[in-house]
Amino acid sequence: EVEAPITMSGTFTLDLSDKMVTAGEQMAASNGMLCIFTTTGNIIIQNGSINSTVCRGIYVQSGEFRLNNVDITTYKRALMIDNALATVDQNCVLSIGEGGNDAAIVVWGTGNYETDSISQHPKLHFYGIADSTRSVDNYAAISGNGQDRSYTYIYIYDGAELTSNGHALYVPQPGDVYISGGTLTGSGAIGMK
Repeated sequence: EVEAPITMSGTFTLDLSDKMVTAGEQMAASNGMLCIFTTTGNIIIQNGSINSTVCRGIYVQSGEFRLNNVDITTYKRALMIDNALATVDQNCVLSIGEGGNDAAIVVWGTGNYETDSISQHPKLHFYGIADSTRSVDNYAAISGNGQDRSYTYIYIYDGAELTSNGHALYVPQPGDVYISGGTLTGSGAIGMK
């Protein structure tokens, strides 16, 4: 159980050894706080789970990030990707818990697509399962926020599953979406502006 956010940077692998990271009640005092915050580097989290009814999951600010064999269930945003490259493997399930209120994954970026280099734009390579069907609103399984000017790249691969009561994938910001397989289930498969 964690009582304060875990902050990571550098190059390393965090092996959870089939254990569960749970957000403690003290995390509830700050609505929306994160369980894990990565600032920069090349970070891998693997072999376990993260569960929170009181805070968000993982925020990836920059660098490279990978989830291998990790299940994350939170009330809001299991994974948030800023100006980073993130890969979620086929053995990962990212979901919103009962009564939660957000997308399972948010790809947003805080840069400027007109002036930043392509390496600064957020990129998601997704092979796993993203599920927001238990959200009280019809949030997408994977979403952008449409408020930032960063250009996003979202890749959905064979075997991936996106499930929502709204759009499975919602991309209201500038960007490219590549779908080479997978299943998208929702009231609408893809919403783009």
